[in-house]
Amino acid sequence: NEWIGAKYPGSRIAPLGVDVKAIPFNATGGDRLLFAAKLCFEKGTDLAIDAAKLAGLELDIYGTPYGATIPQAKPEISDVAEFYRVLGGARAFLAPYRLDSGSRVVLESAAAGTPVVCLDWGGTHTHVEDGVSGYVCSTVAEMAEAIGVIDQIDRRGAREWVRENHSLAVMVGAVESAVKMVLDGECW
Repeated sequence: NEWIGAKYPGSRIAPLGVDVKAIPFNATGGDRLLFAAKLCFEKGTDLAIDAAKLAGLELDIYGTPYGATIPQAKPEISDVAEFYRVLGGARAFLAPYRLDSGSRVVLESAAAGTPVVCLDWGGTHTHVEDGVSGYVCSTVAEMAEAIGVIDQIDRRGAREWVRENHSLAVMVGAVESAVKMVLDGECW
């Protein structure tokens, strides 16, 4: 994404792709917020907890601890169908990552119909279209405000945005284009 591209100016960007057709869509979601990632400083587990508290909503936390012990955390969901069920059943997916180039789960979340609330601190925000697939925020307080208006996001519109910008076909087309550039003699 653009965040990585800024660090490596000679690189070419191919959008991360997900198989949208394989992800069940949930038009209604639920009442609880969701955080699913490694439980560590870089992923901002503490920030997700703070944002949920400020918003006054319950937060379900799933993940494997990496230097952080979160008593209410549930183990990582290894069954893909169950993970997509949980993902689609959330009111919003929180992605307050401090250091991340943009994880696939934010795209899977939007494809499932669950809007994403993220921070603009790393590269995750390049996988969220502000106001379409979720909200991009600068602070935890802004995240709590975004959670308060998350129902303004059209869940079907979030899925369509993923299909148009991050489907497997879009990703493969970008990779093929980059390979063709090299075959045509372009050097980076």
